[in-house]
Amino acid sequence: MHGLLLATAVLFLANMQADAQKTKDEPKEPDYTKGEAPAETPSPWALGSSGAFGNIWYKDPRTIQIASVEIGTPVDGKLKQLDVILGVLSPKVKPDHRDVSVDSTCRRPGCGATGKAGECGHFAWESRKALSSAITAAEKSGGKLVLNIWRPVTKSVTVPAKGKKPATTHLALVEPVSGENMQVTIELPVKGAFSATAPWDCEKTKVLIDNAAQFIVKRGLNTGISDYLDALGLLATGEEKYLPVVAKLAREEAKRSEAFDIMGDKGIGTWQGAYLNLFLTEYYLLTKDEQVLPGIKSLSIYLAYGQDGVGTWSHGMANVKVNGLYGPSMAYGAMNQCSTICAMSLVLAQKCGITTKPVNDAVNRSKQFYRYFVDKGTVPYGDHDPAINHDNNGRNSNTTVLYDLLGDKEATKYFSRMALASYNIREVGHTGHFFAWQWGALSASRGGPAAAQAFVKETRWFTELERRADGSSVYQYQLKGDPHKYNGWSTTGQRLMQHCLPRKVLYITGKNASCIAPFTSEEIKETLEAATFEPKDLSAKELLEKLGSWSLVVRKSAAIELGKREDNVVEQLITMLDSPDRYARYGAATALRFAGRNSEKAVDKLIDIVENDKDMTMRYYAVNALALPSGDTSKNPNILGSASLKAVPALLKLAAVHDPEQDPMRKLSAQIASVMLYGGSVSDISGFFPNGKGTDKLDRALLIPAMKAWLMNPNGGARTVASSIYPHLSEKDLELVWPEIYVSSKVQAPSNVMFSGGAMANGILLLAKHGYKEGFTASLDYLYKDGWGKFGRVPAALEALSYYGSAVKPHLEEIRTKEYEPFVKGRDGRERNACEKAWQKIQANIDKEVMLKSIEPYLKGADVKPPEKIFPPKE
Repeated sequence: MHGLLLATAVLFLANMQADAQKTKDEPKEPDYTKGEAPAETPSPWALGSSGAFGNIWYKDPRTIQIASVEIGTPVDGKLKQLDVILGVLSPKVKPDHRDVSVDSTCRRPGCGATGKAGECGHFAWESRKALSSAITAAEKSGGKLVLNIWRPVTKSVTVPAKGKKPATTHLALVEPVSGENMQVTIELPVKGAFSATAPWDCEKTKVLIDNAAQFIVKRGLNTGISDYLDALGLLATGEEKYLPVVAKLAREEAKRSEAFDIMGDKGIGTWQGAYLNLFLTEYYLLTKDEQVLPGIKSLSIYLAYGQDGVGTWSHGMANVKVNGLYGPSMAYGAMNQCSTICAMSLVLAQKCGITTKPVNDAVNRSKQFYRYFVDKGTVPYGDHDPAINHDNNGRNSNTTVLYDLLGDKEATKYFSRMALASYNIREVGHTGHFFAWQWGALSASRGGPAAAQAFVKETRWFTELERRADGSSVYQYQLKGDPHKYNGWSTTGQRLMQHCLPRKVLYITGKNASCIAPFTSEEIKETLEAATFEPKDLSAKELLEKLGSWSLVVRKSAAIELGKREDNVVEQLITMLDSPDRYARYGAATALRFAGRNSEKAVDKLIDIVENDKDMTMRYYAVNALALPSGDTSKNPNILGSASLKAVPALLKLAAVHDPEQDPMRKLSAQIASVMLYGGSVSDISGFFPNGKGTDKLDRALLIPAMKAWLMNPNGGARTVASSIYPHLSEKDLELVWPEIYVSSKVQAPSNVMFSGGAMANGILLLAKHGYKEGFTASLDYLYKDGWGKFGRVPAALEALSYYGSAVKPHLEEIRTKEYEPFVKGRDGRERNACEKAWQKIQANIDKEVMLKSIEPYLKGADVKPPEKIFPPKE
């Protein structure tokens, strides 16, 4: 039954990550001059200080179609809706040396010009970057921006009012489509030039700071995340003239926060709560305004109590009323994007003097949870495996600032370098990239001014386009895959904080000196180069050298490429596993997975690491190296492959180990559960024993301790994967693990809610089949349980209840009216069929007397028992 629940959860996660994972044939850029519509739903971009908004293709665009023109801006009366910008005639700009998309031959149909890029008046590289560079150049002096445009013949179309929507008028192309080319000169306000060290010692940056701050003051501040960030931007200037407008918001929000109660009806979601607390704590630390301190204390304790048992938060606070403190997150589990900000705000609350036990404990839990990802990958969406990229929607960037505030040098340097190397992937983000741009520069700045300057320079094309004529900055849609989650959100405060990094006014903008030394020039160079690493043209010797890179992205790219080559490098890789350079060791392990050529010698060495290495990170890479890849492995004879099966005993031993110092959340054990048992379709691995098949032949002296560890793992996904073994356990086996089976069936894991239901569903079914009365109560609890996962919970619970015969009779009417009928109403397909089938079994057995027994004898003296619920003390 857990398959239904797990499959739906896997599909949800796969869809969530689709924008970053899918690769398929891309269509060509639409030709707006022929009347072709945008390839995607139009997501107009602000075109910098010009005042125009344009439709832009999502892949290497070479034209921009004007979507709208703001009244009173430099383009008012100069550009029109549906005009097409073909290129920039003046000022002449050159592409950045890292932009590899420059064409020497113009790709514009009918042009065919060759020679210097852009001399023909058409965009020679990505139109967004080229236009941004031209705007920056025009603002240095003179302010003239000369565009090569195509203007179509249009007509005015009025759309009548409908409901609450007023009538609107827009331009439409006249058929057949026709138009003419022309030059348009736009006069931009002169802002000056960026210095080579911007935002340090930069006159233009000072102008932008003044413009942005004045815009926020004129517009005013409201409640909401972008408003809190705008308020933080004003604080980051360090200018007292902006304090009155900020103080008003801070005092109002602090007063509102005093009423928050995790056990009451007044509260706030994690997203708003995190950024509100961030704002209030920074405001207090700067101003020492005692009026806001009670609100900070109330909000901080509220956030601390709303944390789950592993140190993360979801969209809202954990359901403390039902589960007590430190149970599972609400909804489908951890949301690291907001969790890191919750934790960061609590660290700042400690600096405000809020050092209560709940706050201190919450900080420590988060500190332990995110520390695991150092040197292993990017902080993932939730309680998942580390992601193999330099950043994802800014989560590494958030975490940099968190660990800098905590004074953890190793973690700060790791996450800061990862963030700096991600300058070219800041546009990727689930639901949008708003938060990626908030934290990128702040993270890079932990590596020193030069690191921050490099990040700002590499991303300036983006921040120049989001800056509007009135001094504000606006959220720019993802060109593909963005559901417009942050439509209309201000990024003005974000950019103010970035511009004000040299002023070091706020803790998040570097008030305290970074806990790490500034990156050296060589480190910065290596970090930037990692972003565009391409292994295809390197020799095998060069690829082996790249396995020692600080960047795990570079290491894995080199490893994959080695796996495609004819060169047999197994002996070199085995030797590298003993390198004094830890990065080389990590890289060698990674490469063996792709280029290990079924070597038993390599497996023996990896087993030795799994069993004896003191470095938990090295063990992590060794375990990954041993994982079987998904899909048809016969097409790639270079992989380590089936030789890895020799490592099963060593992996089972390690799975049972709990290292509270290096791995307090038992993530490595959860990883081994996947390597051993994963049977799904969205991972890049295939388990040795998918869904438990073949585990009946394993040594019970090794399997049972591993099972006990997996079933008590804080991660619900690990528990669910482990529960796939239940059908392969003998009665003697079950006698040894009944306590863990019972507890994992009755009490939800504190993390990874999305994948935790399978363990509970499989557990209550197993208890039911064996006639344990405790399973009956657990099944009813599971049936009536609220929260995410109802689609799998109801069919699973009814299936378990069908084994209890007449014991269900007193509950039958309530089950029917409260759960069964509401569930099947309006549903179809697999979920409905499973539910109806289980209901029919319940009715067929309703008069059958079932002899029930107690599982209590197995619980006596057991190390594992259902934890007692703990609730916050009454204030």
